[in-house]
Amino acid sequence: MQTKKPGLLKSSLLLSIVTLIFCNFATADSMRFSVSNKLSPPVPPYQWYDFCTSSYQGFNKELYQRLASDLGLKAEFIESKYAVNATDMQRYNLELIASGQTSFSLSHPAFIKDSSKWVVGAQPPLNFDQVIVILAERDDIRQLADLQALMGTGVDTTSDIHEFKKIGLDLQFKEAATLSEALQTVSRGDADYWIAPKFLALNLIEELALEGQVKFSHLKVSTLSDFYMVTSTTERNRQLINQIDTLVVKYREAGYIDFLKINALKTWLSNKSCAQQGATG
Repeated sequence: MQTKKPGLLKSSLLLSIVTLIFCNFATADSMRFSVSNKLSPPVPPYQWYDFCTSSYQGFNKELYQRLASDLGLKAEFIESKYAVNATDMQRYNLELIASGQTSFSLSHPAFIKDSSKWVVGAQPPLNFDQVIVILAERDDIRQLADLQALMGTGVDTTSDIHEFKKIGLDLQFKEAATLSEALQTVSRGDADYWIAPKFLALNLIEELALEGQVKFSHLKVSTLSDFYMVTSTTERNRQLINQIDTLVVKYREAGYIDFLKINALKTWLSNKSCAQQGATG
């Protein structure tokens, strides 16, 4: 049996130690974020994959990069498995954190099943001002209970149904393939209402030239409104979450969060055909 020479053994051991140290430094100098699979349906303006430039796009990606940069770290994006809807995207992104492949992702607290295994930030980078879009000629909706007698619409309404059930309301929705389709469904009178982030509804109404055909109900609604940064329970990640919360407050005060959302929406509207190539090409 052939044995390794002592010098060769020492060299191999030294190489292993150096490699381990290098990997640890690489991990310490980066922040790994969960991103949705490039073939999953786009969720504009928050996340989608641009097949023309082979790059991730959207609010989430821009926020992740800025956070990492301001913390003196490098942002790395790790894809989750293919998902057919936004709910599965959330679950699969969190699975990457649970398995140790990534460390951070934006998520709603409703997806956190065991709080002892997660650290959730205190400041939501995504804070939606939700509105109910209805036909301009329709009488206003006066209370949430009235929604039970109406037909709503939306993209992947599972989360909305779940949230309203928590307050004792059983709502019915007609699924739409896209956000634009949801708005157009209301404008045609094929659905009674659409619950959406206000800034998104405003931009789509302008894009589709539906001013005067739809309006916002005066009824206030808040479902799935706040998304927080979520991470695992390591000490390093706990410290980073605290720093992220501080940065989020500064971003919000400076108007940077709104800037990112509007800029991401403009990017989507000008390049959305590049997000469809994965399904067709």
